[in-house]
Amino acid sequence: MRIRNRAALAALLGCMLLGAGASGVSAQGVTTGAIAGTVTDPQGQPVAGAEVRVVNRATGYTTSTVTRSNGFYLVQGLEVGGPYTVTISSLGFQEFRRDDIYVRLSATTRVDAQLSVQAVELEALAVSVARSGDFSPSRQGVSSVVSDTLLRRMPTLSRDFVDLVKLTPQVVYPASGAASAAGAYNRYNTFTIDGANQSERFNLGSSGGIPGGGSGGKIIPADAVKEFRVMMTPTDVRQGNFAGMLVNAVTKSGTNEFHGGAVFS
Repeated sequence: MRIRNRAALAALLGCMLLGAGASGVSAQGVTTGAIAGTVTDPQGQPVAGAEVRVVNRATGYTTSTVTRSNGFYLVQGLEVGGPYTVTISSLGFQEFRRDDIYVRLSATTRVDAQLSVQAVELEALAVSVARSGDFSPSRQGVSSVVSDTLLRRMPTLSRDFVDLVKLTPQVVYPASGAASAAGAYNRYNTFTIDGANQSERFNLGSSGGIPGGGSGGKIIPADAVKEFRVMMTPTDVRQGNFAGMLVNAVTKSGTNEFHGGAVFS
């Protein structure tokens, strides 16, 4: 019997709590008012996406919404009284404004609007584009050029143009081993002569990265080189197949005059 009484008492308390909660929710909805309406164009067609702005001129409170696809809008939770000002605007239409609107308790005040077509003159926008020097086609990454004049004037005991790679600031040439550029491993270097790859294919440690380097061999005599360029990470897509540095050399071409040279070693 006591168990039944406790169950009945618990059910009664639960009903009272639910009733109190429902009463609070209802009270929130009956202490304010709302403004609603439909926005149409001169032909009576609904205007979707129009901005509706509601201002309580007594307190300065402002709220806004947009119309639905059928042109309807609803602004809820407004303080009773007023006066309110409703402003409706949409691109291509003249702004609609209505003042001295008062909201009643638990009621919806209807404010419909028919917008008038108005041509909109947009402000001119000028766009100018200038080429940046940082992205010039002539700039293809960090590189240094050793010209024909410098090749003829710089002395080298080995008569090897590869020795002159050390003229590049980013290149380090140790006492033993091959040159390295920008801290990269020297076996990642690539040498090209007139576009042909002349790198040492067997990756021998004593070769210095060039064919025959281990036995003191040379790719080509220094006198035959016209100019070469040392490149690190070039942006030119025509250059590749290396991760250290690229030494790109071109040879001299013939002329109409007979001349030559001799070297004694």
